[in-house]
Amino acid sequence: MASIHESLKALGPVSYSDVPQDEAGRAHYLKEHLSAGRLLVESVPQPAATAPSSGNRSRAVSSASCASGMSASAARSETPAEHEILQKDWGKPVKLSDKDNPLGICVFKLSGKDGRGAWFGRRSVHEGLSYDKWKKGLEEEFEQSLHVEGGPGAGKIRGLGAEKRPESHLVAEVGTMDVWHVSAQFPGPSAPRDFVSMVMTSDKVFEEEDHPKHFMIISKPCEHDDCPPKDGLVRGQYESVEFIREIPRSRKAGSTIDPDSTSLGEGDVQASTSKSNEARERTIAFAEPDSNAATKSDNSNTEEAELNPVEWIMITRSDPGGSVPRFLVERGTPGGIVSDASKFLDWACKTEFSTETTLPAVTPGAAAEESSTSEEPGHSTLETESEAQPPQQTTTSNTPAPISEEPSLLSKATDAISLLLPNPNPSTSTADPHALSRRLSTSSSTSSTDSFASAETDLDVDSSLHTLSSKSATTPSSHTLSAQEKELLRLANRKAELETKLHRARETAFSDPTNPTEKETQQVAKIQAKHDSEISKAEDRYRKAVRSIEVHRQKDEEKARQQAETAARKEEEKKVKAERKAREVQEREMKKQDDARHKAEIDKFREEVKGLVKERDALKEHVRVLNGENSKLITLVSKLDGGERLLAELKVGNGGSR
Repeated sequence: MASIHESLKALGPVSYSDVPQDEAGRAHYLKEHLSAGRLLVESVPQPAATAPSSGNRSRAVSSASCASGMSASAARSETPAEHEILQKDWGKPVKLSDKDNPLGICVFKLSGKDGRGAWFGRRSVHEGLSYDKWKKGLEEEFEQSLHVEGGPGAGKIRGLGAEKRPESHLVAEVGTMDVWHVSAQFPGPSAPRDFVSMVMTSDKVFEEEDHPKHFMIISKPCEHDDCPPKDGLVRGQYESVEFIREIPRSRKAGSTIDPDSTSLGEGDVQASTSKSNEARERTIAFAEPDSNAATKSDNSNTEEAELNPVEWIMITRSDPGGSVPRFLVERGTPGGIVSDASKFLDWACKTEFSTETTLPAVTPGAAAEESSTSEEPGHSTLETESEAQPPQQTTTSNTPAPISEEPSLLSKATDAISLLLPNPNPSTSTADPHALSRRLSTSSSTSSTDSFASAETDLDVDSSLHTLSSKSATTPSSHTLSAQEKELLRLANRKAELETKLHRARETAFSDPTNPTEKETQQVAKIQAKHDSEISKAEDRYRKAVRSIEVHRQKDEEKARQQAETAARKEEEKKVKAERKAREVQEREMKKQDDARHKAEIDKFREEVKGLVKERDALKEHVRVLNGENSKLITLVSKLDGGERLLAELKVGNGGSR
């Protein structure tokens, strides 16, 4: 199994010319990166255990409208055994204050080994936003900002706004490969930045059939001929892996673990499901028992999927380029990661994405009316029904009405209320009093005037509903009303209340902005003064930081110069000492050689002297022998006749000398 740092190399910069351009090559290239991304996301440690609370359980019955409405979940995904040992490399979480980290996200730091800075990772599990909406938000984050005109970072969600997308490829059965040119405007006097990234996405990272739904985004720096550096923009780089995974609440073999399932009994689950089914039945026309049961089952599954927790993992490292010190970048990264997470969740919770959902089962008449409505946008379902035929009198018993080709009166009222309260998820109850406020507060790319105009068009229903409301209100006694009429009366009253709220909101929205009140003028002046004060303080902080950095830089340069001089002096002394030592060693070797040579000569002389002494002794002995023989000869000669005379002539005495 590869290590974390080996897998992180897959996020390194690449030139688009080096990326395979054929379909098979792209598929292989994408699969290699997804395999590395899978190891990386599984290496991030699990967040600290969160005990399930009543707040978490009550909040799980509806979608959150903002990030603060979401809650941390106690559900956890299972980490493969071979990846558990990798989680120790991340160490302990970075300390963040509760004020800076309202979502309770665990952020970890991993030192880099390539000299390009440290890596940061986060892992958390949330409830309040469905997986499908979460995934749609990740897919459309850059797409939305691409259509927003403005300077660098225009239309940004998490700090980066898309400039253009020079490459976009769909890799069959694997995912997508796009090249995005994005930009950002940093606070303060810093120059704007731009980035060119290859973004690869896939929801088929895991090959196991029973693995929960998941989605991965891999971003790596890329060089592209259509995205050259621009004047006034500093080119930066960022690398990241972002991953979401749905954690089903039900236990399945080889699936995930949800601690909430142990605290929430089977009876509680059935009661909660029964209540949601009853609320949904009150807003849907009656059908036959078998089809109604199937409808409740399908809607129950859809609601359970909407309430499933979602695990969110990200690993990232960035280099903004320019002269920004790396330690400043790494110091601000953990807080920026948490802040960006809150920004994305706020945007995703408030945005209505155009997702394809499965509609709940309704009567054949209502289905035909929905079909005709989809063919003619902007034409009210209730208006179509009132033109086609007048409302029919409902029965006074509580027995469900039989299915007929004509829609029932309750079905008409339900359709009218569905127009008043548009809901992006048809499987949930349409009688949600907060739906209108959520719709009016939804952030979108359209102007506020267009939003209110569309709301006015949707709420322009037929006046027959008012007639129906007054007719129901004049009923002699409540015990003579059928269940359908009671529900219709309640819905009609609700409609009147919402119309009043809408008129108030419309008056506020369309008030004359060119003639502000004195209070508004004071508020604007106060906000402007506060803004100017914050700008001034930010500039002062920036200047102090620059001065501090400059002082530290000068100190570091002086210290580096002194260290260089000291090192050079020590190196010179070391060199002289080494030369002296080498010279001494050489002299000792020469002295040894001379001593050895002298000793050899002395030994030679001694041997020669010994030889001469021996030779002298031999000569002395020879002389002694010759002297003896000479004496004998002299003696013999002296005894001969005339010997003395001969010896005298030879001047030889008795001593043998001449």
